[in-house]
Amino acid sequence: MRLAQTIVACLFALNSTSAQNWEPTSSPSLNWRSLACSADGAKIVAGVENGYGGGGLIYASTNSGETWAPVNVTSNAWNSISSSTDGVILAAAPYPGPIFVSTNSGANWTSNSSPNEPWVSIASSADGTKLVAVWNVNSSNGGIYSSRNSGATWMLDNVPNSGWFAVASSADGSKLAAAIAIGSIYNGPNPITGIYTSKNYGATWTNTTAPTEFWVSIASSADGTKLVAAAHNFEPYQGQIYTSTDSGSSWSLTTAPIGNWERVVSSADGTNLMASQNTGQIYTSTDAGGTWVQVTNIPSAQWYSLASSADGSKLVATAEGGKIYTSPSERLLTAAPFMNDIILSWTTNAVGFILQENPDLATSNWLTVTNTPTEINSENQIILPLINSSGFYRLAPP
Repeated sequence: MRLAQTIVACLFALNSTSAQNWEPTSSPSLNWRSLACSADGAKIVAGVENGYGGGGLIYASTNSGETWAPVNVTSNAWNSISSSTDGVILAAAPYPGPIFVSTNSGANWTSNSSPNEPWVSIASSADGTKLVAVWNVNSSNGGIYSSRNSGATWMLDNVPNSGWFAVASSADGSKLAAAIAIGSIYNGPNPITGIYTSKNYGATWTNTTAPTEFWVSIASSADGTKLVAAAHNFEPYQGQIYTSTDSGSSWSLTTAPIGNWERVVSSADGTNLMASQNTGQIYTSTDAGGTWVQVTNIPSAQWYSLASSADGSKLVATAEGGKIYTSPSERLLTAAPFMNDIILSWTTNAVGFILQENPDLATSNWLTVTNTPTEINSENQIILPLINSSGFYRLAPP
């Protein structure tokens, strides 16, 4: 078939996720507190708060949330979960207790030599070998521990005692970012506040120029250069979202509305972002935080935890006392043979998207297809002649 010679792959870029189809999964309705997924979004793990229904269990799905099953781990209040990109190595941090690690996608768990602390956030390298976790007591006194052997041993990092609340890691585990929640309120006249970064696996940490906020969540691109941090609207702080494009050296305020932000997640390239509020809203950005759009086709709930596939096309969100919701990727661009031609089609709802082509995926030489599309049955269509060579097509967001 000549089609195989011409169209090897049809790619699509993430559209505005406010228009994506969000659906509840078959998960039980529980007080979910933590969430993580593999790079392809197929393997998902979610932790439940102990004492508020669900018995402090961890549930896992291997089919993008279609079915769920509890894993064999000690009951606790699972505040944070991390996952390797293949979903094999998992780390679960409770509040309080030792950190448990699984090296077989949740089938078995061990705590090894993990300190017994009130953990609030944990992050993992892509291969799951390097872990970093932050803890605090009553959002004030706390610290950071790191592991370079999948949790077999842990080291206390040299950071100030403060209200550490969130942590993020680059794919190789070398670049880390950790945020402090409300140290300025609880730590006396000279509080330790802000966002700290490390460029050497946590061996040393440096305070950045990030403003003093009630920081509750931080996320990183795979290379560690792009960071996004969300704050809670807690007097006297504003509750805003900031981004950095230079590993935390400088920060910029985004246009996201002021609110009680709970979580923020990022795609691997730092372009697609998602942030949740405990007042019922989820916002997304497809331009690295330049603009934000509220998700409208999802119920109002206390959205707590979020997760994203590496490309940002599959999204997961948990609600307190509710279901786990997913927004699976939509195949915006399709290809079909037509006599000696190929028909490329995409929905007219993808306003502003541009059809691009590239003969070789190993390069970034994407060129705009200049043919004018024809609108047929709510679809844009372009007919191209079949040629004896391979080609790749995608829709680029506006």
